[in-house]
Amino acid sequence: MSTSLPPSPRPERRQGGDRRARKTPLLSRFLFVGRRRRGRREGEQQNIYVDNYGRDEWTLALLIMGLSTADLILTLIYISLGGGEANPIMAAVLEHGEGAFVGVKFSVTALGALFLLAHSRFRYVKSCLAGLVGAYALLIVYHFVTWVPMVLTAP
Repeated sequence: MSTSLPPSPRPERRQGGDRRARKTPLLSRFLFVGRRRRGRREGEQQNIYVDNYGRDEWTLALLIMGLSTADLILTLIYISLGGGEANPIMAAVLEHGEGAFVGVKFSVTALGALFLLAHSRFRYVKSCLAGLVGAYALLIVYHFVTWVPMVLTAP
């Protein structure tokens, strides 16, 4: 009767801990170019970070940027017609010139949209993105209601 010895364990080649034990960080090196579109484990659907975002998430973020840009242009037109900036913080920035106004408005909106895009798999964030699109759409309507009559009545 021959007794077989258990196979000798192979030496461990991996370094560090199990990389799968950690969640994907907010700013990973694969942001926008990675492969992860959903959670890795069963049940991971919310409160996770991913590398690739869906078409609906990108659409909402880009709509926010587009409508914000339209708001920026319409605000500058309204100011050139004699109107003023309603947001007191942006009114203070406008005192430093239109370039500063454009830079701050665009930067803050872009950073906010990217932050929300990165968190789009968290609870209520997609609703926030959709709500912001609706709010910007109403703001665009407000611009037209406010300054189109000024244009029509101008001498």
